Amino acid sequence: PETDAILVAPGVLIAHGPGFAADRLMHGMSLTDVAPTVLARFGVRASGAEGHVLGRDAGAPARCVSVAMVPPSEPEPREGTESARLVAEAMHEARINQASAALLAGDHAAAAQTLEQAVASRPGDANALFLLAQCRFFLGDAEGCLEMGRALASRAPNNPWGEMAIGAALLLAEKRAEAEPHLAEARRLAGHNAAVHIRLGAIALHLNEPADAARHYAEALALAPRDPDAQAGMGLAFLASGDAAGAETRLRASLAERFHAPALHNQLGLLFTEQGRWEEAARSLRTAAAQYGGLARVRALLERVEGAKRG
Repeated sequence: PETDAILVAPGVLIAHGPGFAADRLMHGMSLTDVAPTVLARFGVRASGAEGHVLGRDAGAPARCVSVAMVPPSEPEPREGTESARLVAEAMHEARINQASAALLAGDHAAAAQTLEQAVASRPGDANALFLLAQCRFFLGDAEGCLEMGRALASRAPNNPWGEMAIGAALLLAEKRAEAEPHLAEARRLAGHNAAVHIRLGAIALHLNEPADAARHYAEALALAPRDPDAQAGMGLAFLASGDAAGAETRLRASLAERFHAPALHNQLGLLFTEQGRWEEAARSLRTAAAQYGGLARVRALLERVEGAKRG
C-alpha cells in the first residue's frame, strides 16, 4: 500500500498510490514526465531534463545532478543490428504519437514537422503519409498534399486514403471536376467506413461548405453514432452554419467520448467567449492550455477572459 506505481502504455499513463490523488484526471502529461517523477521520489532531478514531476513531489526540493556525469551503460546500437532496428521502430512510433497529439490540438505545422521526419525514416508507412497529406491540406499546401496523396496511392493502391488526399488537394486547388473521380474512388475503396465520411466532412468544412460537411458527418454518425470525431465535426458544421446551441451539444458529446481534445476545448472556449459566458470560457481554455501547452493563442484568449471576469 505504500508503493507508488506508474503504468505506461501507448496513449495511456496511469498512476496509483499514496503519492497521487485518487480519481484525479491530469491533463498535458507525456512520457517525458515519467523519469522526473520517478527521480523525484529519491530527491533527485536531472539538470536540463524535459518533463514535469507529477504527484506529491511536484514542488519538493531535489538535488540536481548532471546527466552528463553518468556514462551510458551500453554503447549505441550499431546500424543493421536488431537493437538498432528496435530503436528505429520506437522512434518512428514516438513521432507518430507526437504528431497525433499535435493534430488533436489543431497544430498542423508542428505535426507536419514531426511527420516529415517519420516519412523520411519510413517512406512506406501509409499512416504517416496520409497524416502528412492531411497537414499539408489544412496548411493550404495543395502541391504538398497532392505529392503525399500520389505517394500513398502508389504504395497502397487498395487504400482509400491516397485517393482521398489527391481529391482533397485538387479541391484545394479549385479543380473540383478533377477531384470528384478520386473522391468517388476513395468512397468505393472504403466501403462502410465512417472515417472516410469524417475526413470528407473535414475537407468540406475547411473549404467553407458547412452543409456538405454536415451531410458527410451525418453519414458517419449513422455508421458510428458515438464516434468523437464525427460528433465534433457535426458540432463544427453547426457552428459554421450559425447554430451555436447545436454546436455546443455536439462538441460536448464528442468530449464525453474523448476528453483529451485541446482543439475542441479551445473551440468551446471561443464559443463561450462570444456569448459572454466568462466562467465556462475560462474553464474550457484552461483545459485546452493544460492539454497542449503549445497553443499561444489559447493562453492569450484566456488572459483576456480572466480580465473580463474580473471586470
